[in-house]
Amino acid sequence: HGCIAKQLRHAGFAAMTFELKDGPQYNVPNRSVIKLIKDWIQNGEILGIWFGTPCTTWSIACRPAARSRDHIWGLPDLSPHRQPGVDSGNLQVRVTASIINVCVSRNIPCCLENPDSSLMWQVPSLQRLLKLSVCTSSRFCMCSFGTRWRKAARVVGWLAEVSCLDRIMCNE
Repeated sequence: HGCIAKQLRHAGFAAMTFELKDGPQYNVPNRSVIKLIKDWIQNGEILGIWFGTPCTTWSIACRPAARSRDHIWGLPDLSPHRQPGVDSGNLQVRVTASIINVCVSRNIPCCLENPDSSLMWQVPSLQRLLKLSVCTSSRFCMCSFGTRWRKAARVVGWLAEVSCLDRIMCNE
């Protein structure tokens, strides 16, 4: 978490992260935080955004499953202890798509990273954003960037060229 911001700061850019673990003032789905970010975008105070929206309940590896392609917003009859996680994931994706829309309208580059198999990519608002002419996509295995796991990931960029990330094969 925060490794992209760390690299940007190392290169001399101002960069900040919004991670809930750092406190409620960094909770992106919080209305005041959303307003702050959108105001920064509208005022030209942001040069770009990288979204690492949590995959949690969007993952097809989530067991027991919380979603399916037929029930993208959550399976019917989820147990009461699973529903809050699904609701949180739904809100996070809606907020992410909303901020991406503002970025695109203001010509601010932004990227979204998630596992390639994430059900998040099936959300209608993201599906519409994926069809925009300013959208590019890259798929790769995480191990090609030095991780110990082979997980396939996808980065989608709006007004941002991400094809340089295309590395399907892992380094042996």
